[in-house]
Amino acid sequence: AGYCGIYDPDGWPEREINWGLRREFLGKGLITEAATRVRRHAYEDFGFHTITSCIDMENAASIAVATRLGATLDRTVEFRGRPVGVFRHLSPEDLQIRSTA
Repeated sequence: AGYCGIYDPDGWPEREINWGLRREFLGKGLITEAATRVRRHAYEDFGFHTITSCIDMENAASIAVATRLGATLDRTVEFRGRPVGVFRHLSPEDLQIRSTA
C-alpha cells in the first residue's frame, strides 16, 4: 500500500519521517497512523530530540498529514528546483504536554 519510515541519507539536511501511499489507499488515515508510530519510535527507541518531514509545497495531502501530526513549517528549502517545506514535528516534551492536557 505504501511506506513510512525514518529517512536520513548522506547529504540530507535532517532526519525525517518520510512516507508515500498508492492512490487507492488515500483518505483512510493509514499514513497518519504509521507516521505517528514512526515518530514515537524515533523519540522513544532512538532518542531523537527532533525530526522533520520534507514536503513539496504543492503536495497538499502530505502537508495535511504533517499538520494533523502537529508538525509546523520550520523553513523552506530548494530541492531539485522546487520549494520544499521542512515541517518540524512536535518534540517529545511537547507530545507529553499535549497528551496530558
